[in-house]
Amino acid sequence: MKRVILLVALVFSCSIGVSSEATAGGLAGDLLVATYDTSTGDQTFWTVDPATGAKVQHGTAAIGSRNDGMGISGGKLYVAQDQEFRVLEVDLASGAFSVIASGSETFGNIRDMTIASDGGLWVLGNSTVSRIDPVTGHQDPYYGNKWDGPGGIYNPFDMVTEASGMMLRSFLSHIGNGDGGISRLDPATGIETLLASGMDNPRGLTVADDGSIFVVEEQGYGAAYLGIHRIDPVTGEESVVSTDPLLGGRLGELAWVSGQGLFKTGQYADSIISIDVTTGEVSTLTTFSDNLVGQMFVVPVPEPSTLLLLAAGGAGLMRRRTS
Repeated sequence: MKRVILLVALVFSCSIGVSSEATAGGLAGDLLVATYDTSTGDQTFWTVDPATGAKVQHGTAAIGSRNDGMGISGGKLYVAQDQEFRVLEVDLASGAFSVIASGSETFGNIRDMTIASDGGLWVLGNSTVSRIDPVTGHQDPYYGNKWDGPGGIYNPFDMVTEASGMMLRSFLSHIGNGDGGISRLDPATGIETLLASGMDNPRGLTVADDGSIFVVEEQGYGAAYLGIHRIDPVTGEESVVSTDPLLGGRLGELAWVSGQGLFKTGQYADSIISIDVTTGEVSTLTTFSDNLVGQMFVVPVPEPSTLLLLAAGGAGLMRRRTS
């Protein structure tokens, strides 16, 4: 009996290592960012330990322009590019890439990309939202300028997926009253409702473990300083978390790491900032010699059920080998 328990524990431990490889070579729970060489257009990908700030350099991709959205689906890294009107599959280790979807009419000006609960890639354009099948590259332009709810959104900026599968979008100007806000989109029905309005140009979004929404908000359009605000996911009520000057300049992106908290970076920034959402205190987690492209997300942690299946399969394989 002890031998069986030890064997399952060993295979379960090994399966975690396999899962880390499956998530595009990064470490599950790490932050994934990219630096940008302005002279060549090359991007170098990095994973960062959110607890220590330790960096691991991965591959460099000669993709010609900066990316406007990144995500991992099915263990593969995908990058969306505004200037190229395309979505790429990128090998994190080597930087080799291939185009899986493209088209200016489908995407328009790409603002961001998020991974849906079913693994689909949802690309946010200036006036469109499109779903891409990461396996086949099939494109579905789900929504144009015919959203239910707000009646149309001007200049959307960021898009994230909630645990429920609903999607949140920040936008700089809500048609009809000229302010910024956050909307919630149901990908199953196409119905979009307004969650929060009256905001000063909300930018990057992320969702915490408890469902709280955090957003980078410019204090006036083109302002030199930012605030981190918390949005109640039910009422849309807004509260200030921090306005520390260390938060830096415009175009901030946020990421929430389970068990670690909130982190921020931004386009043309050279550092990742950690924010204590209780006290509002901020500190520098790590810095880079080149500018970051502004996109940042957390390498997904495999589901426990997946690990158990891997462990069971591995145990069976070991039994066959020893029989």
